[in-house]
Amino acid sequence: MTHKVILAAIDNSKHATGVVSVATDLAQRCGAHLIGLYAVYADAGAHDLQDPSWQVHLQAHAAKVEEQAARARARFDKYTEAVLDAKAEFRRATQDALSAVTVNARYADLVVIGQRDPDEPGTGVPANLVDRALLAVGRPVLVVPYYANAYPSLGRNVLVAWNGSRESARAVRDALPLLQQAERVVVMAVNPRVGSKEHGELPGADLAQYLARHGVKAEARASVAPELGAGDELLARASDLSADLLVMGAYGHSRLQELVMGGATQTMLEHMTLPVFMSH
Repeated sequence: MTHKVILAAIDNSKHATGVVSVATDLAQRCGAHLIGLYAVYADAGAHDLQDPSWQVHLQAHAAKVEEQAARARARFDKYTEAVLDAKAEFRRATQDALSAVTVNARYADLVVIGQRDPDEPGTGVPANLVDRALLAVGRPVLVVPYYANAYPSLGRNVLVAWNGSRESARAVRDALPLLQQAERVVVMAVNPRVGSKEHGELPGADLAQYLARHGVKAEARASVAPELGAGDELLARASDLSADLLVMGAYGHSRLQELVMGGATQTMLEHMTLPVFMSH
């Protein structure tokens, strides 16, 4: 098993180069085909076709949309042409961002998407795109922090968050191609109930044995910090271990028009300090 098709969701963010850089590096390492999807909703707003000023606005808007798409294409080509050549393609969405990412993800093994920068609202995608994509795409999602544009060592030193849940088991299975390439893997159970059916007699030991059977040498650890939420504790341990990738389950559901994410998942999406590989 490996990631043979990788989808990179690209927007107009100044941090989009980080997504392209990470996706290109992973595609090269995995021998994968990379799809750069420019998933930006370019609505011109409410209009009156009989109003001459609207025609001027529409033309200016169309020119801006084309210019932004061209910049995104140039950015994608810059990173991919030298290392991927024919194994990279650029696509431009013709529907809203979430629908475009969801549909294209059906034919990919991994989706790479950027964390939302709260100080940059005008990226052409909804503020909750990452949250909704995690629940909708049916594929693992690698979320890239917005504050850096390159992660050359991504996946060498991996922290795996383990709580015995379906979501965390799915994340580990989906991340196996990366874990098998890692130099170090630490399985971390946060505030585990020792002896519980979720964790076994020694938290993380069963998972470390499972990984060993897949050629991954992993170390099982437990972290007890009841005063901290699981997300904050995972970020602290990732820093202590100098981890360059965190693997964890994504928890959440839609309730009517409201999106409800799990506590650790929400903490990670808002405050991640390293790339996070998530599965739902």
